[in-house]
Amino acid sequence: MRFTPRVLLAAGAVTLALGNVGRIPGAVLGGRSAPIVLNDLLLIPLWLFLVAFVLKGRRRWILDSTAVWSLLFALAAVISSLLAVPRYSLGVGATFGMLAFLIRWLLYFGWFPLVVALLDEQTVRDVWRRYDIAILAFAAFGIVQSAFLPGFAQMIHSGGEGTPMWDPQGRRLVS
Repeated sequence: MRFTPRVLLAAGAVTLALGNVGRIPGAVLGGRSAPIVLNDLLLIPLWLFLVAFVLKGRRRWILDSTAVWSLLFALAAVISSLLAVPRYSLGVGATFGMLAFLIRWLLYFGWFPLVVALLDEQTVRDVWRRYDIAILAFAAFGIVQSAFLPGFAQMIHSGGEGTPMWDPQGRRLVS
């Protein structure tokens, strides 16, 4: 099987669904735990495909309203992050930790232009139908979990020896 952009999209959907289940312990950035999830590992090939599309002239960057609003959000986040450094007297480690999460978000935004570049009008309908089903399944699981399995994260990771401890937010929903 060849590793094509469509295979990358399918792998991205699977690893996104796995979420923190596929969590790889990472370093601590700015006093926060910074694990790597399986979906993070797909960001390098994602951006390589995007750059290849643009360089080969197969696709150009499409700035639709979603992309424009996302880039405006990113600009506001960068400005507010830079203004936070002197205001809160952040050191180098804390600044890097804060910016690392923003950089991760920006890298994840690459999924949007890749999907836009790969989907044609016929495929879009299929994708939206599957997306709707996935969102409804997440919502249904969230309702079931909230009603019958409160504290589900702590049930899985009790914080025992060798077991990672989730943050103590009580009724956190896995979905």
